[in-house]
Amino acid sequence: WSDIIAVERNVKVIWDGDDVYISDICYYTNAPGYVKGTFTDDNTVVFSKGQYFGNAGADLFFAGWDEENSAAVDITATYNEEENSFTFNGVVAMTNEAMTGRYAYAENLVVYMPEGGVELPVEAPIDLVAEDWAYTGLNYWDDSEVTKAVKVGFQGSDVYIQGLCGYLPEAWIKGTMEGNTITFPGYQLYGTYGSYKFYMRGLTGDSFGDGDVIFTYDEAAGTLTTQQAIFLLGIQGESGGNYAAEKNVVIKKVVEKAGTPAKPSISNMNWGLYGDMIEFAINLVDTEGNGLVKDKVSFKLFSEDAQGIVAPIVFTKELYKKLEEDIDVVSYEFSDDYDFYAEYIYLNMDHSDWTRIGLQTIYSGGGETHESEVDWYTISWPVENITVPENVTITENAFKGNIEGGNAFEKTVNIAVVGDELYIQGIGSSDATAWVKGVKTADDTYTFAKGQDLGVSSKYSCRTFLVGYSEEVTDAILKVDAANGVYILDNIWVDNTEYTDRQYYISRYAAGSTIEINGTPTGIETVKSNVDAIANGAMFNLAGQRVAEGYKGLVIKNGKKYVVK
Repeated sequence: WSDIIAVERNVKVIWDGDDVYISDICYYTNAPGYVKGTFTDDNTVVFSKGQYFGNAGADLFFAGWDEENSAAVDITATYNEEENSFTFNGVVAMTNEAMTGRYAYAENLVVYMPEGGVELPVEAPIDLVAEDWAYTGLNYWDDSEVTKAVKVGFQGSDVYIQGLCGYLPEAWIKGTMEGNTITFPGYQLYGTYGSYKFYMRGLTGDSFGDGDVIFTYDEAAGTLTTQQAIFLLGIQGESGGNYAAEKNVVIKKVVEKAGTPAKPSISNMNWGLYGDMIEFAINLVDTEGNGLVKDKVSFKLFSEDAQGIVAPIVFTKELYKKLEEDIDVVSYEFSDDYDFYAEYIYLNMDHSDWTRIGLQTIYSGGGETHESEVDWYTISWPVENITVPENVTITENAFKGNIEGGNAFEKTVNIAVVGDELYIQGIGSSDATAWVKGVKTADDTYTFAKGQDLGVSSKYSCRTFLVGYSEEVTDAILKVDAANGVYILDNIWVDNTEYTDRQYYISRYAAGSTIEINGTPTGIETVKSNVDAIANGAMFNLAGQRVAEGYKGLVIKNGKKYVVK
């Protein structure tokens, strides 16, 4: 609706007499989502409305859309035999079941066979024997643990690995073994997820070079190790970005035996637009480094409240609509593609009084059941609904400097000073009405607690929060330079998406960026510095100055406003 984006991705076309089936027109669902058309003459194919694509949190259906942009209709495509292409005559939409609304739509849709054919992902041989291996490593950017179950198969000098790409767990990559060295050529295509093509590439030192990933194979130990970091590269059109990357990677063959599972990890709380979720990783090795059989791995979660009471977290079918029964133990491979995913779970229950969340792995391999040590994560709650006291002076001020690693910027922010508190409105790139509050922690320093709510980004459809950054997420620090009439950002200020303890940003305002002090705004002096006076019923005028008995006018007494006549 707001942007026109050129999209290109691979689809499959299947012919069956006068019928033709086309996959993956809908990019929301992971299933191929075929739609069927029927030839009515040599070059006209009719696709009927209402065909089911699949579920992406909601059931999605195929339809054309009429020229008045008001109703779902059947749609035709023109087939060009010479070019082997189908050109759809109108708008192709992804709709709700009633076909009254569109989740997305495409114009000028053409399905064609490009010159030279289509770039295809690796397909493993039908007779390949692949076994379970455990993949462990560290996130390239924040050193959090990464673990997943993969399959490895050997056939002659060819080696295949399935499951490196979390977005496309069924995808394979192929390498060639020479001696004990296995080389996986760089930029192999995992496949297409939605409208993105995902590729593998390896980083050696500071250079991608050809992007190859080279593993050393130790057959006796049953391990594959690499010195390269492995990157997942997403490309849409001519743009691209790194969606995941892992280092210190070890892939170890799984041999079932009894063992105590290694400690799992909860990495973050995500304060998402559609609900709060925990992000976690189950370590698929035991405490001795031996791989675990993934279908014998499960886990359970615990909550701890402010009184220190620990309780198991129960997922009820009342709150989790796709569950058939209440559960407190979750199988490693369980996903409902709605609330439960491989690496995160939505918290639909009331968790407002939780202070910590615990995660424990359970392993029943080798005929015995063992439990891991519990990993505890301390919740860093967002700071929400900052409001400015009434009847204070608010001034417009220029906020300018540089986006970290990028261009100069300048915008207007509002400021109010209330005693030792400094309020700023419009500091983020989302909701211009959101305020954040800093507290004076030294004569020339204000500290803004990390995680203050900046509102919802309409562009990215996510919640955003203010955090500071200096090698790790911190409070945001502002220095006062009274001589030059400015406040100065002492560290990087991050307009962060959905996290209070992890940097995942929309914008990073560079340290040294300034906010001009427009005059000397004054308001109600902080009650913190007048606690004793307030307790004794002292009165203050609107400038925050204490006034004597007999003063007439609007006053503040015991935190309330009165008119003294």
